[in-house]
Amino acid sequence: MRSAFIFTLALCLPRLGWAQSPYANPYTGTQFGNPTSAMLDTMISADIQRLGWRQWQKQDQAAPTAPVPPPVRPHRALALTDFHPAVPGHPTVDTFVAALNVDEAERAQLRSAVGVTFHALAKERKNNIATALAATVGLARSILQGHEMPDRAVARLRGSINDTLGLAPGFASMGAERKQALYEALVVETALLGLSWNAAQQNSDLAPAAQTLARQVLAQITGSTEP
Repeated sequence: MRSAFIFTLALCLPRLGWAQSPYANPYTGTQFGNPTSAMLDTMISADIQRLGWRQWQKQDQAAPTAPVPPPVRPHRALALTDFHPAVPGHPTVDTFVAALNVDEAERAQLRSAVGVTFHALAKERKNNIATALAATVGLARSILQGHEMPDRAVARLRGSINDTLGLAPGFASMGAERKQALYEALVVETALLGLSWNAAQQNSDLAPAAQTLARQVLAQITGSTEP
């Protein structure tokens, strides 16, 4: 997985202006100043916690950072985290977009951004949860660090996620419909991160908002706001 994907996504996504009306996740009380809904927030954080996926975060942070890397242990096949869509179309995306309090022009722009994200992920590996998670976390980290994640770091991140998920009993029993819903939720969040970063690059006053969103997404997935 090439880290260029992260910057390609952010630069290709159309600019979108959002109404700045914060909301609170009714389950966690988390405050958001962006359109990430309680549906997405609860879906992703609940699944991450239930399946114990945060183990890969500890593994990734503990990985050595020596100038000369040690021999890399082969990762398991990415097919472990593939899924076959259970229903046609993108019902989770449709539900989220329909529920947004935005005008039709902004709704169309978000759909376009989501389409770009689906396409970018498909070029890496279509319908693969590890790829979607690595893209979401990688883009959030890039926003907070202010620079592109190195190729090796992105590849290691996806491999670690894939290794952990592929052996998690809860993942195997999750069902295709739930995996599809999670994948689509991650696509929406990655699109929103890209839109936020793109806006911040055009207007530096929006950088704090992009960083806030990135921290919220990291906390939701990894349990930590640190990149």
